[in-house]
Amino acid sequence: MYTKNKDKPDSNKPTLDYIFHPRSIAIAGASNNPASKGFDYLKALQVMNFKGPIYPINPKGGEVLGIKAYSSIKDIPGSAEYIISCVDAKAAMQLISDCRTKGTRTIHLFTAGFSETGEKKGKEVEDKLLHIARQAGIRIIGPNCLGLHHPNWGMGIGQAPFSIPGGHVSCLAQSGGHAWDLISRGSLNGIRFSKVISFGNACDLNEADYLDYFADDPDTEIISAYIEGVKHGDRFLDAIKKAASSKPLLILKGGYTAAGTRAASSHTGSLAGQSKIWDGLFRQMGVISLNNIEELIDALLPHVYFPPIKRGNIGIIALGGGVSVEAADACERNGLTVPPLPDELIARLKEFTATAGCGLKNPVDTIEIWNKENFTLTTKLVAGYNKIDILIVHAIIEMTSQWQGNSILDNIVDSLMESSRTINKPIVIVLQTYGTLKGTIEFYKVRKRLNKAGMAVFSSFSRAAAAISKFIQYYQKR
Repeated sequence: MYTKNKDKPDSNKPTLDYIFHPRSIAIAGASNNPASKGFDYLKALQVMNFKGPIYPINPKGGEVLGIKAYSSIKDIPGSAEYIISCVDAKAAMQLISDCRTKGTRTIHLFTAGFSETGEKKGKEVEDKLLHIARQAGIRIIGPNCLGLHHPNWGMGIGQAPFSIPGGHVSCLAQSGGHAWDLISRGSLNGIRFSKVISFGNACDLNEADYLDYFADDPDTEIISAYIEGVKHGDRFLDAIKKAASSKPLLILKGGYTAAGTRAASSHTGSLAGQSKIWDGLFRQMGVISLNNIEELIDALLPHVYFPPIKRGNIGIIALGGGVSVEAADACERNGLTVPPLPDELIARLKEFTATAGCGLKNPVDTIEIWNKENFTLTTKLVAGYNKIDILIVHAIIEMTSQWQGNSILDNIVDSLMESSRTINKPIVIVLQTYGTLKGTIEFYKVRKRLNKAGMAVFSSFSRAAAAISKFIQYYQKR
């Protein structure tokens, strides 16, 4: 797995660093009810091992999840630098007023019922809440959002210990659902997140603030984003330019269509904008533009697993003639090249490969999957050709687990693991299943092993080719 591993001294910490590194946290609306978010956030801090003081706030006092609870934020014995609000809008207003003497610097409002309602009253309450916070010197995340996920700091948007330990991918997401989706599905693909911020209505801190922060953050090497609309156009343009010039910036833009714009307005109170304007802006700024959450996760994988590459010459090892054709077509449709192997390399493959029913020109369609040593040698020979930059290897779970009465899936995986240690080029696996229960379970197990060994795994050639192509184009343009 590729990492730049850049470090900066503490004196160069970004301006908003305190928001992402609170030393104490209070949860207003903490509860022993497992169905409540007040339970969920507190449990997440425990599961993810937050190191600082945690203060549950509940009008009844007592204990919440074994921790002493306080009836008011004013009653806690120490400071609460970061507050998670799971109370209603009216109580949130009072909460901010009560924070003035508690050293609070940030309040995350899971609380909804503000401008996203589309009603005048909701907007007025949100404006009033922001006014009180600014008078108190408190920054607001949200309202109407899941807030901050920072695994290396012991903070999560839910109980599941996704993305532990953290990594070098950060994300800003207007949608809490998309933030959760990216963390959970991304983690299953071996993506490790440094920080993810779900920011909802963005009445105070907005997308430009978070882009600026991630551009300067030494723990962030790759920036991803889901954005519906923007608060301040000029400042947003400056933030995009800054972020995209320093790190890979991948953006999924919501609200491209008329229907999507209406949905965005009712979701977070955002005005989305026209697709042609956004497309032109992203091209000009060097942003990698995506159309859905699957594309975003796919596009992140090469940035996580590959070093920078500017050539897109692909070597393919596939199991079957039709699949080989499909793989080659997928690559070339996406602007990648599938160069033929030279005669001397084909002759070398013929030394141990039965030529009947096999194609050895690239794609290489081989039956040598049943022989671990021969399969390992095949991967090394194809990847070793100097006109190959990336190797794609294909496997089908059910087929390889029952090949001629024998299970050879482990042999294939072991072979790929061995090859990954000696081949100094990215290896991509297109791992497929027919959808059987056994195959699906095995898919997750095998993908985890391959990811751990530094190999990106895709479920189809078309998805792999599209992601690799975007990656290559990004570095060609830079």
